[in-house]
Amino acid sequence: MKTTIYLLFLMLFSVSNAAEITPFTSDGCSAFPNGTLAQQSLWLSCCTTHDKAYWQGGTRQQRLDADLALQQCVADTGEPIIAELMLAGVRVGGSPYWPTEFRWGYGWPYPQGYDVPLPNPLPTTPIIDMHIHTAGLGYGNSGCFVSEALKESYKFDYYLNAFGTTQAEIAEHGDKLVIQRIADMLQASKYVDGAVILAMDGVINAQGELDKEKTQVYIPNDYVATETARYPELYFGASINPYRHDALERLDIVKNQGAKLIKWIPNIQHIDPSDEKIIPFYEKMKALGLPLLSHTGQERSFDEAIDEYGDPMLLTLPLSLGVTVIAAHIATTGESEEQNNYERILPLFEKFPNLYTDISSLTQINKLGTLETALKEPRLKGRLLYGSDFPLVNMVLVSPYYFPTNLTFKQMRDIAKITNPLDKDIKLKQALGVPTEVFSKSAVLLNIHP
Repeated sequence: MKTTIYLLFLMLFSVSNAAEITPFTSDGCSAFPNGTLAQQSLWLSCCTTHDKAYWQGGTRQQRLDADLALQQCVADTGEPIIAELMLAGVRVGGSPYWPTEFRWGYGWPYPQGYDVPLPNPLPTTPIIDMHIHTAGLGYGNSGCFVSEALKESYKFDYYLNAFGTTQAEIAEHGDKLVIQRIADMLQASKYVDGAVILAMDGVINAQGELDKEKTQVYIPNDYVATETARYPELYFGASINPYRHDALERLDIVKNQGAKLIKWIPNIQHIDPSDEKIIPFYEKMKALGLPLLSHTGQERSFDEAIDEYGDPMLLTLPLSLGVTVIAAHIATTGESEEQNNYERILPLFEKFPNLYTDISSLTQINKLGTLETALKEPRLKGRLLYGSDFPLVNMVLVSPYYFPTNLTFKQMRDIAKITNPLDKDIKLKQALGVPTEVFSKSAVLLNIHP
């Protein structure tokens, strides 16, 4: 059975390079007329040019370019409606996987499939993963805690497994074991030179103090700062809820501890990024040169969330004050005010040069196609940063086998064999077309020099 599945994937998604291309032939417009009744060869030359591209074959993008060129050529003859019909026909009927005489790459023996473009090279400068979470249950006097509701959730054991540990191990060795495992993973990585480990503040009550009853996950700054300082490849990502009564003083403290950014998940921390009461916090962040990494979009990794706080438009306030904002995940989940959050955030990139975003989580099965879309979006050029969102990349949510129309079977198989979760994330995103500059930009923006 395994052999049958392997051969099926190989037939559908791999590219054969052994055979030679046959001499060019053309059947004109195939099953479609070559012109009108009055001018029977009106658009025949368009079809012949199109056939030359289809005969040779190539990448998925080259096929699209050829189809659009056919549409434009026919439209230029004065037949725009015919052009639309022909475009629809070739998009459906021209797939390289149909065993027809006019398929994409028909000059090669069937099945040829698409050529796969060579991936962009990885940078020669350091790659920093600016989005790695840690976990803690309070062992070893870390000060961390997880709510009882989250502990009882089916997600809890999955998360610990993705971190490469168990509750029993953490109880024996302390919460610091999780950060040690992350450091070990980085030291063994072939491609990632360092990572920002994220603290997580909790919900704050009306008195400006931590509300333990409403907080789902709490990972203190002092704990993360102390543990990351033990490893040269780890960097401190602080988290401060701006509603704390001493929030401004805490900004000074974490800056002195070497914090590279401030992390928020407003949906679970009950932070309204548009609240004018926290303007002094934003002004202090800007003065200290601390970027804000804020989750945008829907949040489903925790037991409950207020998704209104994930509306990317709420970040207009800190952006207008000059804070460098990194909108995590490009708001690729959920809607706000009946508008897709991703479409909602894009105009902000045109308005604010201090807005960036990361590509963490974009290879998850619930976000298929979002990375490809983002890489083609001109408003995101120069604004994308590399991040993994570990441990989520080490779960069933992410697999190269979710991309059979983007990758060959060999690519999927080779990436799936990689045992280091961070290296696997790098190679998957590289194979999916992430540009070299995206992998290197986190280090530049966060002023990290390993």
